[in-house]
Amino acid sequence: MEATEKGLETLKALSRSEALFPKTPIINAKTGKRQDGRDCGEIRPIFVQTGVRSGAKGSSYIEMGNTKVICVVQGPKDLPKKVDFSSTGLLAVDVQLTGGKVPEKDIILLKESLEAVILMDKFPKCMLEIYLSILEDGGSSIAACITAAGLAVIDGGIPIFDTVVGSTLLYDGSKFFMDPTRAEIQALDLTEPETNKKGGGVVTMGYLPSREQVCLFTMEGKMDPQTVAQAMDCLTNSALKIFTVVRKHSVDVIKEMDCDK
Repeated sequence: MEATEKGLETLKALSRSEALFPKTPIINAKTGKRQDGRDCGEIRPIFVQTGVRSGAKGSSYIEMGNTKVICVVQGPKDLPKKVDFSSTGLLAVDVQLTGGKVPEKDIILLKESLEAVILMDKFPKCMLEIYLSILEDGGSSIAACITAAGLAVIDGGIPIFDTVVGSTLLYDGSKFFMDPTRAEIQALDLTEPETNKKGGGVVTMGYLPSREQVCLFTMEGKMDPQTVAQAMDCLTNSALKIFTVVRKHSVDVIKEMDCDK
């Protein structure tokens, strides 16, 4: 009887959607690992490809788990007449999400991170256009967009300071979960009193491996300075793992360019 009453009290505390569609916990109680079998610090398998769009200056495709992103680079082309004169090049970035909409702030952050990487002064009075399409958002999609854009720029032979890669982590108040899936992010309720007390959130970082510099850092949630510093270390290590894959593919792309000359 007591168990039944407790169950009813629990259901009353849940919203209708939560009662009908309960959130899956991040950790599987039986295995002690994440629901997809990964350890906390493990990222999903990565697949990358360049030259996926014929006729484009540069293009790329990245797949990390169920997150799939395609990027197309066009230009540089002359500035439209309605755009004010610029002695350096201008960058236009557009991000589309299949079946949804990407927040404007995320697009702005992406644009700013790419402006920090591309040598825009090499394109005076011109505009470079980067189009990103999130074909499927399986989590950590903005980080995937950063990496895809970096690859597409390399494929297009655009001069850059360094190769840019993106990484994301989720903090539940006690542990870091690298490259979180969409389900894992949704499982973290930042409005819950216990989570708020301990802190928690999602952090995305754009990283330049050769220069050891951060070109993008965005956080949703609450963390103390010490936790943020630890998160940055974890994100850097994750970015370097991704860079290993990107670098190998980039070398192949550059070799092909040299052969075509």
